Amino acid sequence: MTWIQCQVCEEETSKYKCPKCALQYCSVGCYKNHKETNCVSLQETKKPECSSTVTTEGSQSYDKEMDILFKPEDDEEATEDTLSVHQLQQLGKCPDLHKLLENPHLRDMMTGLTKADNPRTAMDKAMQEPIFTEFVDQCLNIVEDKDCEDSLPWS
Repeated sequence: MTWIQCQVCEEETSKYKCPKCALQYCSVGCYKNHKETNCVSLQETKKPECSSTVTTEGSQSYDKEMDILFKPEDDEEATEDTLSVHQLQQLGKCPDLHKLLENPHLRDMMTGLTKADNPRTAMDKAMQEPIFTEFVDQCLNIVEDKDCEDSLPWS
């Protein structure tokens, strides 16, 4: 695991990331110092659509999840297959996808995929399971801007 130095004091290892601009900092003191002096929203710099306002009870939790999924420091690893923030938001908003994810078997399969020694083999095996292929099809339909409800056989 890579440890990133605090971008405010430049002495300690950063433990936190500014929710507004993603600057790495180590303590409340460094955060307050940063916030008072030079915090610039990523929207003002160039972050795409990440700070959309969702008016649900879980909007803060949703924003935290989006911060975890969108890591500006990983831009050099982005490929044409990398999902945009908008696509990730669409996946998060789809009630049919949430319903599929309530299935404990599907959740166990996905956990297994993230921990697999050989992800390609694990993915091939998962694609043999109807519940997983249904989940993948639903995700692809959302990413391809098809209506969330259009792809499920029971809708």
